[in-house]
Amino acid sequence: MKKNGKRPLFSVIIPVFNKAGYVKEALDSVFSQTVKDLEVLVVNDGSTDGTEGVLRSYLNRVRYFYQENRGVSSARNRAITAARGKYLAFLDADDIWLPQKLEQQLSLLERREVIVHSDVEFIDAEGRKISKVAPQICFQQGNLFSGILLWQSRVILSSVVLPRSLSRKAGWFDEELRTAEDTCYLLNLARTGEFKFAPEKLILKRDLPAGLTQTGYESFKKNGTFVCVEKVFKKFPEAGGRLKHKALEKRYFHYGFACFKRGDFPLTRRSMLQVLKYNKFRLKAYVFIGLSLLPFWIKSRLYPQGHVKTGKISSSVI
Repeated sequence: MKKNGKRPLFSVIIPVFNKAGYVKEALDSVFSQTVKDLEVLVVNDGSTDGTEGVLRSYLNRVRYFYQENRGVSSARNRAITAARGKYLAFLDADDIWLPQKLEQQLSLLERREVIVHSDVEFIDAEGRKISKVAPQICFQQGNLFSGILLWQSRVILSSVVLPRSLSRKAGWFDEELRTAEDTCYLLNLARTGEFKFAPEKLILKRDLPAGLTQTGYESFKKNGTFVCVEKVFKKFPEAGGRLKHKALEKRYFHYGFACFKRGDFPLTRRSMLQVLKYNKFRLKAYVFIGLSLLPFWIKSRLYPQGHVKTGKISSSVI
């Protein structure tokens, strides 16, 4: 952490909520960077699991803020407000940077005013590398608005570094969103500047279990993944209704497929009917509607290991 009045090169922003088992690794990875001209801003968003005790040993090396739980967007915004660096770098409290991460991205940042991100390696809760099936990545730099929106570009927030001036233009993280707030922010960035891509795997992204289908259909429609699309197109109507429809079609299909994997066939049908509302030629939506209507004994024959219940159907069907 910079102790004098000199403006640091990087402000590293780490929001943390109940990550006592991971935040030490995240902080150590920052202090292991080959670039040392940085400040670290940690915002504890009301943790109750012992995170504060872990952070206590770093208080002489970080700028520490505590707030009652208001969500990750509020925590990031508080750090952005306090940041003094020329560049902002984001890191989730359960992710890890490799030592040359900032150094390799700095060379791209210094050429022009751009947003820089990198490739990632996925790890599980215990830190073991895992293979993660991802949608086809079509492009990783330039104007990534449609790519991020349609899941054709993979931008992980923990890999992102950008000039503070671009952050001001993009605005704040949306504090009304409790999910997909990072996607909404990245879409705002994409309407503000171009992305550059460092192809090296410079971060370890922890892939923790997520409960996509743990809530009902109406609750899901109100969560961030749909609200984000509505908010972005309200802010940027010139982006076009057709692109919005494609984005919603993808999200309903993704949710319907998740429902099918866990054996929730009424929600599968409801979601796939929404897909057809936006694209009546999406043949796989008809397939999943048909499969969901089959008697259970036939579905059991099709997936004899109980894949419908366990969610192990190959993602190649998407």
